[in-house]
Amino acid sequence: MSVYADQSDMYNLGIPETVLLGFPPDQIAAAIAAFSSEMDGYLPPRYRAPFTIPLASLPKAMRMHCARGAVYLLMSGRGMNPNAAGNALIIKGYDDALTWLRNVARGVITLPRTDEGEPVPVAAPAYSSEPSRWSEV
Repeated sequence: MSVYADQSDMYNLGIPETVLLGFPPDQIAAAIAAFSSEMDGYLPPRYRAPFTIPLASLPKAMRMHCARGAVYLLMSGRGMNPNAAGNALIIKGYDDALTWLRNVARGVITLPRTDEGEPVPVAAPAYSSEPSRWSEV
């Protein structure tokens, strides 16, 4: 199973660390795994395989949206008032993550292969032939 964020992403890209202090690490990891699984349902297969551990190879947008989706799962599991200002931001982050995933699925957004946006190099196919077609006659 692919995991598209880690606990540090939750703090750096999802929500302030102080908000998550009441959640044990295994519960945070479960929310990340659950939203990563949801992301797999949206991502075309060409994007699933190359993005594995280490997480540094994942596009930052992917890690951010996974973190925000996982925050939503944690907070909604605890129970939250959707009309509270802070909670409205959590809901917006989740909605933005789903919109982003739908756009990736439709091909509107193309994911870079690394955080730097450089494509992963593809090795040229190996081939040889004998005798050479260009040998002297």
